[in-house]
Amino acid sequence: MQLLSALNLSHNKLSSFTPLEPLRLLKSLKVLDISHNEIESELQMTNYWDSYAIFKDLSLIQLDILGNAVADEKLKLLLHKLMPELKWLDDMALQYLTLTTLRSALADNPRCQNDFRSIGGLEVLLDGLGISSTSALRLKEFVGLHFILIYASIDLKM
Repeated sequence: MQLLSALNLSHNKLSSFTPLEPLRLLKSLKVLDISHNEIESELQMTNYWDSYAIFKDLSLIQLDILGNAVADEKLKLLLHKLMPELKWLDDMALQYLTLTTLRSALADNPRCQNDFRSIGGLEVLLDGLGISSTSALRLKEFVGLHFILIYASIDLKM
């Protein structure tokens, strides 16, 4: 078991992270799929602590938690911080996680109704939202399709 590098536990009706605790001992584990289980968000704070205890000792490069109620943006950011080696989360490269977080941050903000036509306008809007200029600079890399997707998902005028 010490040489196990990939484990698929998807669709197993897991209701929390607790049953995953023995995985902490698998130092060679790099890929873990726990998608489409029943890990609830009702006990979200408990699940966050459970996830911290389990995932902080792992060196995963790929993790899939999609299809669980607990799999929200806050947990994804926590997992990203806990596992610096992590490159893929829910079949998405972590370099795109900031775009998902941006969309969530803009969803309830009245400023998302602003009409801006350039990346410069986006940087001004991001500054007003308290999003760092570093994050804004990273957005310049995604001007094409990803920029259009942000507009489409929050219904801004171009």
